[in-house]
This record gives sequence, structure tokens and C-alpha cells, in this order.
Amino acid sequence: MSTQPKQGRCVVTGGSGFLASKLVPHLAACGHSVTAMDRRQDPGLAYPVLQGDLENRAFLRDGLRGADTVIHLACGWTPSTAQAAPEKARAQEASALAALVETAAGEGVRRIVFASSGGAVYGEPEGEPIPETHPLAPRSVYGELKAASEATLLDHARRGDLRVTVLRLANLYGPHPRRGEALGAVEVFAHRLLAGEPIHLWSRPGDVRDYLHLEDAARAFERALATPADGVFNIGSGVGTSLQELIDLLTELTAAEPHLKPAPTRDFDVTRNVLDSTKA
Repeated sequence: MSTQPKQGRCVVTGGSGFLASKLVPHLAACGHSVTAMDRRQDPGLAYPVLQGDLENRAFLRDGLRGADTVIHLACGWTPSTAQAAPEKARAQEASALAALVETAAGEGVRRIVFASSGGAVYGEPEGEPIPETHPLAPRSVYGELKAASEATLLDHARRGDLRVTVLRLANLYGPHPRRGEALGAVEVFAHRLLAGEPIHLWSRPGDVRDYLHLEDAARAFERALATPADGVFNIGSGVGTSLQELIDLLTELTAAEPHLKPAPTRDFDVTRNVLDSTKA
């Protein structure tokens, strides 16, 4: 993506979340005017958050007024919680997205940049690394939610309602002020190693993932704001790391003794996921 200056105000939904904790300060440091919106206000964050229900259209109108762009990070579900309540998850995410898109259009927002999941929308890959042209065949309800949101937004873009950029992110890792939050394997494994607690293996040790640092993800969103290119982009490292390799690396870095505890595998987890980010 080539870059050019971008003026105007940007709103980040899910502004108290894992990715937002790095993205909001990064965009502000790059000179963007940023407003964060979320259901919760985290005292550990270094920026204010407009607190309210993202399905409340009055709240959305107040937050989006005068904005050029929305970076839509908010999702009310994790892979596990969505899998446990699929119909509720589908209905809630569809309702929240409809409220956002309709309110954004009414407030003159020109563009939505959507955080999708490169780790969940493709399903079991036909080849590696996975390009954006790979069929979408999510195995999890969470992946279905992201794919459905993509389709809705891209349909609005085709109709000329707004510009849409979809970033399909690899598995994120990095520092975060809330250690108790359910994060990814890197954070959970590291914290458990340092605390001397057992590591529960929900996936197979040989399962391979593409891990993306929060700082790299933040830069990808910054570049997305600075380029006229719309469409769908994978954002990943292009390097596959197995869970066993990850545990070995963290064990070496922490000098801690790992205590592995097998747990029932989840049938919605894929065996491999490595993204091709050449297009971005």
C-alpha cells in the first residue's frame, strides 16, 4: 500500500479492546484525530473512551458525528462464546453492524475499515500461504460472524453507500493492560509459565498459526487510512509457528518449566493457518 496524507476524524469501535489499546495511541501519534467508543471504559488505558452500547443509535450518532472513517474492531464474541451460543451471536452481530452502517451513512461517514479474522474465515486451507482469493469456509461460528460482516460491508461498498477496506488479521499477540482477559496463546502460555501454572492445550501441539504483533497490526491500519486502496487484504507475518514451537520458544525465553495439560480438542480449530500478505 502506498501512503498519502489523510485528514479528518477517525472513530475506533471496540476502543477498550486488545488491538485498540495499541492502535488508538499509534494513530494519535501519527497525527490522526481519534475517538474511541466501547461498552466499557478501562482505567488502564492511556486515552478516554466514549462509553455506551454500540447498538444504541443515539449513542452511535453522537460518536460518529463529524467523522470521516470508522475502524470497526468491536465484536461481542470470542471463538468459544460464539460457538456456545451461535444463534444469539449471529443475531447480535448482524444487528450491531446494521446499526453502525446505517448510522454511519446518516452521519456522512465515507469509509469503514473492518477488522476481520484471517485465522478464522478461510477454514482448513487448500494451500499455503493463504491468499485473499482462497474460498471462505469457516469452521467456527466466530469465523462465520466475520465472513458475514465482510459480505454485508462489501455489498454496501458495491452499491456505492460507502468505501470499505477489510483487513483479515492473523493471530494477534502483544502487551495489554488487562491480564485477566481471554487473549491468545502467546499471552496465556507466557503468563502461565511465569506463574508456574499448567498450560491447557485445547489444540494439537502440531497445529500451525500465523502470529502478528499488535504494533504491526496498528501500522497496517495506519497504512489503510493513508491509501485510497479498498477491498480485502490479509495482514500476517507469512510465517507458520506450531503450538509446540511456541511453547519451546517461550520456555527458552522465560527459563520456566512447562507443565502441559491436554484438554479436549475443539472441532472448529484448523490444523494450519499461514496468510499471504503480498497484496497489502
